[in-house]
Amino acid sequence: MSHSVLVPSRQEEKRRIAELMSSGFRHHSYLQEKTMMNAILCQGKEQDVLIRECIDLYMDLLGDSTIRSVKNGLICLITVVSRSAIDYGVEAEYSFAASDYFINVVEHGRNVQEMMALFKEILDFYADLVAHSRVQGYSASVSRAIRFIHAHLYDSLRVKDVASYLGMDPQAFSRLFSSETGLPPSVYIEQKKLEEAKMLLQHQKMSIAQVAEALGYCSSQQFSVRFKQNYHISPKEYRNSMTLI
Repeated sequence: MSHSVLVPSRQEEKRRIAELMSSGFRHHSYLQEKTMMNAILCQGKEQDVLIRECIDLYMDLLGDSTIRSVKNGLICLITVVSRSAIDYGVEAEYSFAASDYFINVVEHGRNVQEMMALFKEILDFYADLVAHSRVQGYSASVSRAIRFIHAHLYDSLRVKDVASYLGMDPQAFSRLFSSETGLPPSVYIEQKKLEEAKMLLQHQKMSIAQVAEALGYCSSQQFSVRFKQNYHISPKEYRNSMTLI
């Protein structure tokens, strides 16, 4: 026998929201939130003030008990910090997986003291992620672009695909990428594809045509021409040279 969940009417929902707004409760503004996340994730600022603010902000507000309120507040923080970390270059899938893990840890917390310790652990964890996701001191956008390119070498990857992933205009992205790396993104993409091709060519089980197809080239002829232009040796000659080593 199934039981339906009692959902308040739309009018009742609006009334309760209005009561919450009139209680004096206010979330951080978007600008405050971004500034705070930047200070913690990128600048290594002290977290104690933020932790105390969050505890005070959500205490007895987001649940029927103090511990439930703090847990819900911590889940709100995890949502914000995991998405902010992505903006600073952390791989999206990993950041979301980490947030899912921490939300499950929160649910098993037994008291407010444990939750406060967990607050600090989560912020430290994501700050470390951001620090390690930066590639050779590049900006967050270029770091994310490089990680995206490396993850999609086996696709027919175009500059506009990378720009779309970043939510940037392709020309603006190309200028930013070139200014930081010294290479147009199209050249960088092909360099990485050809480096991957050299590794694949060392395995005799893949034909040159299969390597070309795997890396998204239109034809084995196009691949061979581009390979020789970059390495002054054909894919076949490169493969043969590897068998002699």
